[in-house]
Amino acid sequence: MGESPHDGNFAGDGLIFADGTVSPKLMEVKACYRNIDIKELDLSKGEFKIINKHLFQSLHQYKLVWTVEEDGDILESGVQLLEAAAQTEQLVTLDYQKDKFNSAKEQVITLQVVYKKQPFWLSQIMKSHLNNFSFLLFLQKKSQMVNYK
Repeated sequence: MGESPHDGNFAGDGLIFADGTVSPKLMEVKACYRNIDIKELDLSKGEFKIINKHLFQSLHQYKLVWTVEEDGDILESGVQLLEAAAQTEQLVTLDYQKDKFNSAKEQVITLQVVYKKQPFWLSQIMKSHLNNFSFLLFLQKKSQMVNYK
């Protein structure tokens, strides 16, 4: 019997399962609701656009932490300060040395937006799940960087 009308779907298709484990849908919702986004402009020059989708908050409390890995080994890393005002964009150029890349290996650039100073309410577990972006690269024989998606 139960409620009527209904679609007959009582599968419990929530974001977190009854036993407390996270459904993959939660990661999708998190990505859709995030207030900071990153778009690649020119990977060969290390150019990215940081998009602040906050309505009233600038990005002054955040920093961009980046790493370049080649076949799992970290080649380079750095930190870029973020200052974009609410509902604006900031262009950043990462100073990685593409001439060090081995064309026979895979390179991955990982960008993380993290707090400069961790708020008291943010647990260590949550800290590792803020905003992570990865871009897969490799150098062709002609020293051109190509983005794979």
